[in-house]
Amino acid sequence: MKPQQKRDMNEVFLSLIPQPVKMIVNSGSFIFNDDTVIQTDLELEKISEYLKDLITPPTGFKMQIEVGGSNQLQKNMITFTLNEELNLDKEGYHLLATPEHIHISAPKPENTKKVESGNQSGI
Repeated sequence: MKPQQKRDMNEVFLSLIPQPVKMIVNSGSFIFNDDTVIQTDLELEKISEYLKDLITPPTGFKMQIEVGGSNQLQKNMITFTLNEELNLDKEGYHLLATPEHIHISAPKPENTKKVESGNQSGI
C-alpha cells in the first residue's frame, strides 16, 4: 500500500464555502452509491435532506437518512453532527472526508443555515 500524500492548502483548490482556515488534503476519494447512508442529528435533518436532494437526481442513488443513531463513523456513511465544544466562528464547521466516510460537524445549527437555504454550496 502506498503512503498517503499530504498536500498544503495552497497546492489544491476545493470549492468549499466558507473557505477553510486550515486544510490538509490527502489522497483518495469518497464514492457515493445506493448503499451510502446519511446519519444526522435531529437539528440537522434539513441539511441532510438538502444533500440527498442534490445527489439523487444526477445519480439515481436513493440514499437512506437515519436521524439519531450512534454518530460513530462507519464505512460508506455521511454524518452530520452538532458539537458545542467546537470553537468556531458563526459560519464555521469541521469537515473530515476519507475514502470510507464523510463527517461534518458544527457547534450549532445556525452554522448550516446558508447551506440549507441554497445560498451556499460545496459540501
